[in-house]
Amino acid sequence: MKYAHTRIQAMNASRPDKPATNLVDLQERSWLQQHLAGNEQAFPQLVQAYRAPVFNYLVRCGVQSGHRDDLFQDIFS
Repeated sequence: MKYAHTRIQAMNASRPDKPATNLVDLQERSWLQQHLAGNEQAFPQLVQAYRAPVFNYLVRCGVQSGHRDDLFQDIFS
């Protein structure tokens, strides 16, 4: 989880002045803040929120089914 924490810090830092524009964005920001504060339940919420979009992206990129699970794990580990 050490690397996920670093990635999330980088994501958060890249959008410091961007106002949240919708409920989903507000929830994501809240989960990021909670995760960075040590809340272990916030990260699984982020993973679940991005599961379908990431899998759909991998499908569009032509990644074979057997490799999608591995890539998903790599992304969120």
